[in-house]
Amino acid sequence: SYAYGVFKSTWSQWGGQLDGGFAIADAPTGKRPLLVGRSRTLAEVIRPLNKWSNNLMTRMLLYTIGETRFDPPITREEGAQALREHLDSRGLDTTQLVVDNGSGLSRDTRVTGRLMRDLLMLAWRQPTMPEFLASMSIAGRDGTMRKRFKRGKERGRMHLKTGSLDNVSAIAGYVHTDDGRTFAIAMLMNHRRVNWGVGRDLQDALLAWAFRQQ
Repeated sequence: SYAYGVFKSTWSQWGGQLDGGFAIADAPTGKRPLLVGRSRTLAEVIRPLNKWSNNLMTRMLLYTIGETRFDPPITREEGAQALREHLDSRGLDTTQLVVDNGSGLSRDTRVTGRLMRDLLMLAWRQPTMPEFLASMSIAGRDGTMRKRFKRGKERGRMHLKTGSLDNVSAIAGYVHTDDGRTFAIAMLMNHRRVNWGVGRDLQDALLAWAFRQQ
């Protein structure tokens, strides 16, 4: 419907007229497609997703993950199952993990601080760690962390992912100390109005404490 709408709009702007509509059907066997689109690499896809907390992109990514295990069309449940099976295969405990729509914008999603920490530590040991790290916002510099830690030694020394809903606030990622160590940090809070000042203050206090460790 989107392709049809764009084509019809463009065609009419050039003086053309298009009657009728569009239909969904199986492509004829042996025919070459009119157009083939190639997705950007996963490293490129997750960069704006993580830095700016793009929930729509995250939801779509869950379907892409599902396609590694199931035949299309992929359901949300199949995407969640494929994700959970992959995490289980890497030795992570997903018994308390609940995946709803693939993004943090859900009241039904559940994850433990321990699982988030273990996931971060596992990711740090992977060959693709630099690409994953580059997708996170940098404290005091860009993304959702651009306005935090703008002054002081902490600026530019943290790669973090933020998340919030009404009465929910979370942060997870890595803190790089002056002496060359890196800490995996995960903090999940559920409390009345914690998504406002008090939650951010508690997060910043934890992050600053970790940065000062010698």
